[in-house]
Parts: sequence; C-alpha cells; structure tokens
Amino acid sequence: MSVNGIGAGYPAWRDMGKAQRNGAGTGFAGRMVDTYTVSEGLGNNFIYSKAEERFSAYDVYSIMGNMGSRFHTNNLSSETNQPVEKVGSERYLIEPSDEISGYWRIYDKRLNKSFEFDPNNTSVQTDGNSGKNYIVATDPRGGLMNVMPADSELMETLAQFLNVDNADSIPTSSLNDKYTIEVNAFTGIECLKIKGNEGGGSWLMVSDEQQMGKLRELADMYKEKYPNLIKSESVAMGFAQAEVAGQAVRTEDGIMLITCNGMSYMDDANPSKSWAVMYPIGATHMYMEIMNAMAEGYIEAKDIKEYSKWEKYFEERGLEFERILSDEELEQADKQGAESKTDIIVKPDGSRVLVMTMSIGGMETTTSLEISKPTEAPNENSEHDTDNNMPSDNTPQRTGILGILAD
Repeated sequence: MSVNGIGAGYPAWRDMGKAQRNGAGTGFAGRMVDTYTVSEGLGNNFIYSKAEERFSAYDVYSIMGNMGSRFHTNNLSSETNQPVEKVGSERYLIEPSDEISGYWRIYDKRLNKSFEFDPNNTSVQTDGNSGKNYIVATDPRGGLMNVMPADSELMETLAQFLNVDNADSIPTSSLNDKYTIEVNAFTGIECLKIKGNEGGGSWLMVSDEQQMGKLRELADMYKEKYPNLIKSESVAMGFAQAEVAGQAVRTEDGIMLITCNGMSYMDDANPSKSWAVMYPIGATHMYMEIMNAMAEGYIEAKDIKEYSKWEKYFEERGLEFERILSDEELEQADKQGAESKTDIIVKPDGSRVLVMTMSIGGMETTTSLEISKPTEAPNENSEHDTDNNMPSDNTPQRTGILGILAD
C-alpha cells in the first residue's frame, strides 16, 4: 500500500508490526505483520508476504507489470530537448533529483512531501469521468510505481519546467482503464487501485491539509478505540491509512486487515479471539470475495470477527484458504497433542480438494486446498472419494501440512 501526500509512502506499517509483536498475548499478530510487510524497495510500497517466501519481490513486480500499462510515447522526458532547471510556484517546486540520477522531483511545499520519478516512464493521464489530471509513474515493464494528482497550478509549473507554452501543451493520455479511483467518504482522499488486484496495492493521494487533518482524526479514533493494539501515533496512522485504502475494517472489539494474500482479525480486549487466514499466491480474486461478503450481507457486521463465519463462507464457495494458528494454539498443541485428518474430496466436475482438519483441545480447524482442476467430463463417483495414497493421519504432530504450524 502506498500512502501518498504526493507520492511519498509512510513507513507506519513497520511501527504497526513492532507494536503488535510487543503486545502481550497477541500471538500470531507479529507473524501476520511479517506476512503483510511493506516492500518500500519496489517503489510502490506493495504489500507482499514474507512468510515461507510465499510472495517474492519478483512475484510482486510481475503481477504489477502485467496489470499496468506501458508508455512508449507521451512520457515527460520526450517533451523537453534541453537540460531542465529548477522552477517553482507558490505551492510546488520541480527540479532534477539530487538522489537518483536522471530522475525528477516534485516537492509540495504545503504538504511537505516529495514525488520522485523517472521521466522516461512517467506520463500525465486524464480521468475521463472527473476531468482530473494525474502524474503516473511506472516501471520499465509498465507496472504502476506511483501516482499523484496534478491540479492546475502543478500543470502550469510542469509546463514551465518542460519549457513549453502552457499546460495545454503537455500531451496527456486517458487514464489507464485498468485503474479505478475511489474516494473515501470520511477523509475525501482519493484511492487508486488496479482492477482485478485490488488487494495487492493501493495508492492514496492526499491533496490538501483538510484531507490530512481528517486522516489524523481517523488515526485518533483507532488510538482511542483500540488502546491495547495501538500504542503510538505512527501505528494509529498506519491503520487509518489502511482503512482509507480499503484494507482495514473496524469492529466493536478489534480490527480486521485484508491484503493480497491473507486476512487477519486482531481483538483488542481478548487476544485469544484473534485469528488469521492465508490464501494461495496469485488468488487476486480473494480480496473482492471478502469485500463482497460484507457489502452484500453474507457476513453481517456483528459477525466480521467470527472465524467460523468466514470458514463457512470460504468452504461454501470452494475458495482455498489456510488457517494460521496462533502462538497460544501452538503451545496448547504441544501440551495436549494435536490430531489431524486429511481427506480428498472429489467434486462433481472432477476437481479434487484436499481438506485438512486439525483438532486441538476439542476445537477443530479446517483448511482446504484445490489439488487438481476439473476434468473434461463431470465426475459421477462419490463426492467424498478418499485417495488411498493419502490416508488420514491421526497421530499427534508438531508441524501440519503446508507448514501451517511451522515455527
């Protein structure tokens, strides 16, 4: 998630991780923060998974590259034939970057934020619905790196920097049709997402002091409502940014985070009620499945924190998921012994799903994983055909299938 004033991401997620790891009894919270880590080195502050190397930087780059668009014309570098020099207006300063050779820098004096970009891979795009302009920076493969709104003052300053007649002389293109821009109702902040990969990355564009003030107000709500989970200003701001990006949901007792490869619920008063779920690499549809479940009422507001409701929802729709056990559950498994059972269910379409049931102290947790795709002809055999090559294992074990119980 890239949270921008004018493109500069906040490192608040790291502070969130520290707070959750230091929280007494939070169990898996620290583990999940390691899972939802911000990779600032990629430039787009994309959230990806470190856990068991489920999502590498290369995976992230590839997905974003496939989702983005490539600009071979109308890039800002092609609009100037002479060396550029620093120019400024009342609000903006544009100059060659003193940190990265060949890059340019836009500094917003009012918000005290900088936007650095490669002009060879940056263009001005116009949203046909609102008529607003955006400066869109991509990587050489076309993956979205960053974006900032370009108001009339910035466009005129950019024209002066490029040494063209006026803002109308700067070539623009239509906003990439793979991008969607939503406006957060509480803060008024615009949030850009990539269609089909909404859980993978969000770009928040804070445009003025009023929006920044509303974001701080939202952060204060988190700090006041969840004192056990949030113990610093930066952590509170991180959760506020996540909510605006559509990746955090507040409940009466805790917070749920939803990202590109997992979701977790953290209970403020009772850490034992916290839980986490991971889904497969590349399952970009899961974010919208989860959001639709809440928006369409399949999961009611009062039930958002209940793992059993989500487990039922996933299973009914044949969605793959893995339950991540907390430190407390792992400790209980050590003391009491954990029993696991695996079954392979053959669906009518011929696809096969591995169902794993873990029993710890009388509580059962179920995980499902598709292991083969549908066959050409529907399967008419029993819906619960167990593979003889994978018998049920009822012996106590420390490490579950797929590393669910991995340290």
